[in-house]
Formats: sequence, structure tokens, C-alpha cells
Amino acid sequence: MGVLVVPAVPAYAAASQPLAIGQAEPGDTNVLTVDDTAAGTPVLVRPYRVGVGADVAKQRWTFEAIPAGGSIPPLTYRIRNAAANRCLEKPLSEGDVDGAALVS
Repeated sequence: MGVLVVPAVPAYAAASQPLAIGQAEPGDTNVLTVDDTAAGTPVLVRPYRVGVGADVAKQRWTFEAIPAGGSIPPLTYRIRNAAANRCLEKPLSEGDVDGAALVS
């Protein structure tokens, strides 16, 4: 997948509750996760974990609305990892988030 974890930037708006991100296909329980909380940590796909604690938080993400303006279109969100407090980031000019990294 080619995604990294990087330092988090300040939140712009209230965030969602932490969620697991997966494909929601019948029988597919894989979700996005990180093995570490340091900047540059790759985002991986692993089986979903139930419960609480540090390992579960590595599989949870929040969505923060970013105010539209300039080059930022309406309905743009920052996706932040609950354990690392770092965000998936990729320039909007590069299209979808495939290959995004965890950044500040």
C-alpha cells in the first residue's frame, strides 16, 4: 500500500469518534493499521482487533473536517491515527490517497 506515519498537525475541526477503516466486504476483516507510532511508519493492512488498548488504537482513525478555501475543496478531511496522533497525508493534486503517508 505504501503509506507512512508522520508528525500530526493541529486539528481544524471536531473529529469523529475513532473508527476502523476497511473494505467492508463479507469475510474480509482487514483494516488499516500501524505497527509503530513514529513518523514515517508504514500503514499496513491487518486483521481487525476488538477491544481497547494500544494495539487496538493502532487500528483506529478519526476524520477531521478541513475548512474549504484556496486549493482546499469542500468536504475535505484529515484522517488521523488514534495511537500515533499522526495523519495520512497526500497532496490533493495527486488524486486519491493510495500511497499516502502518515505525516504531521
